[in-house]
Amino acid sequence: MALTKTQIIAQVKKNLGNRGNLETTDILIWLNWAMRDTASIRNWRIMQILDQTSVQTRIGAHWYALPPEVKDILGYVHYDDETQSRTLTYKQPHVFRRLWPHPESDGQNRPEFYTIEGSYLKLYPIPNEARKLHIFCAKWPIPFDVNSDEECPLGDLDQAIICLATSYGARQHKDWERMTVHKKDYIKLCKQYARIDGPPSDWTPQYASERIARQVSGSGLVVPALNNSNPA
Repeated sequence: MALTKTQIIAQVKKNLGNRGNLETTDILIWLNWAMRDTASIRNWRIMQILDQTSVQTRIGAHWYALPPEVKDILGYVHYDDETQSRTLTYKQPHVFRRLWPHPESDGQNRPEFYTIEGSYLKLYPIPNEARKLHIFCAKWPIPFDVNSDEECPLGDLDQAIICLATSYGARQHKDWERMTVHKKDYIKLCKQYARIDGPPSDWTPQYASERIARQVSGSGLVVPALNNSNPA
């Protein structure tokens, strides 16, 4: 069972030597930084969600805002028209634009392809019906709330998050040795949990993980799906 916010804060304080000048508000900031960093390096399974309600196509529209807090689309966008539902095929933005530079001139039909630009999905062909999109995605974890005592949003990664938050706190107090020790422990714990999390190559697309890999270059963490061929 994942630790609660109160338990996690207590562990960070203990790791920092129970200093008298530690403020809970500062620890919450370090914890939320640590959680965001941890979510950045991999699409952990606890972050997966099949969103079946947030996005619905509109007749004649090909731009759609992604559901709130979506980090990555995990290779699955399904157009549900009840009788001939289909999983849409991803195209990289520059390929999408090259193939269909003026989608509004090509008429309306059941969508077959999608791309992601910024915080938006773009569909082709332009839909001719209002239908739900089922989106298999990874979502950013909800930050710790100062007013509640919820469990760690990243579940069993709580121990790693404690270590990284401790490292942030040690850096603020210029405790360089403690900072280095806990940062190393953090990386080791992430690697251990990644093995428990299982091989994610079936649901972490290359177009997402290449970007993530750049964010953690040199960390020693293996980001999945980098050896796959580039999608068309």
